[in-house]
Amino acid sequence: METSAGCESRLERDVLGATSGDTDCAARLIREHTGLVFTLIRRIVGNRDAAMDLTQDCFIRAIDRIGSLRDPRSFRSWLTVMARRMALDHLRRHHREVPVDPSVLESAAADEPPVGEIDMRSRKRRLLETAIGSLDERDRSLLTLFYFEELGGAEVAEALQIPLSNVRVYLHRARKRLRERLRGHEQELLD
Repeated sequence: METSAGCESRLERDVLGATSGDTDCAARLIREHTGLVFTLIRRIVGNRDAAMDLTQDCFIRAIDRIGSLRDPRSFRSWLTVMARRMALDHLRRHHREVPVDPSVLESAAADEPPVGEIDMRSRKRRLLETAIGSLDERDRSLLTLFYFEELGGAEVAEALQIPLSNVRVYLHRARKRLRERLRGHEQELLD
């Protein structure tokens, strides 16, 4: 595959190499995309240990099936779709739904009082993580992919299998629901 610049990108070379059985290329793909996969899965399943296991399983499956990827440039989206499906399958198998109870924010905010700047940042992060975790799966996935993993609108649309024209609308609604979850904690987040 050639890019418009006339040469393959490193991602394309790694995907093609992994397709051919090059373990160095496969290891690079795993190393460079572990954060994306783990973060998405953790936000969906709500459990760090399960997310670690599912992340490992996702990469095993991805490397095993990498030959089915038609366009090496779409690896990131392809991997994200796979990770999301595995996380949702995990929830279905365990008959679990991440709780959508906004009162969990109160317990997150009531944790031990911060003593320094690092503790304050940690507390803010915990509050934000809890609020995002209280959203439904699509909202969590949208916010994670767009803001934390910095995927573009087209990549988010492909990863979540929604029309590109809907990404902005869904993101707007997800941000609105997140603001509602954080209502009453605004000053704490801004300090």
